[in-house]
Amino acid sequence: MVTNEFAEIAINSVPGGADIMIDGKFVGNTPAHLRLRSGDHVIGIEKSGFKSWQRTISTTAGSSLTITPTLDKNP
Repeated sequence: MVTNEFAEIAINSVPGGADIMIDGKFVGNTPAHLRLRSGDHVIGIEKSGFKSWQRTISTTAGSSLTITPTLDKNP
């Protein structure tokens, strides 16, 4: 039996075009659809002129998750 050990993650942001960091590594820009191994991951969203956003998520094999943070402008 083959098991799916990945979770499907959709990452968006307001505004779009922000950098996506997963576990400290750049993986692309928003919007994006990614596959992550099940377990804990640190998701960071960064865009010039805006405050960074970061959360730790726990994924389960076969699950799907959508993340859509609104970034706050830097003063």
